[in-house]
Amino acid sequence: MVSHIANEFQVPLLSFASTDPTLSSLQYPYFVRTTRSDLFQMSAIADMVSYYGWRDVIALYVDDDYGRNGVAALGDKLA
Repeated sequence: MVSHIANEFQVPLLSFASTDPTLSSLQYPYFVRTTRSDLFQMSAIADMVSYYGWRDVIALYVDDDYGRNGVAALGDKLA
């Protein structure tokens, strides 16, 4: 919701915690993410799973729009 307000007033919005890759700069041109996206973080976890040769992984996540997108990115990287 805040991103919509920032777009309306054309004011930059800095986020220090948002990692959801669906918050794109095309949709929210005044939204500036200052942390890496879920895709980067989940790639690192997938690399660790691969390095140790783990065959089964259980992911615990928050069941909201942001948690689902992160675990979806992890599923893509593990596939």
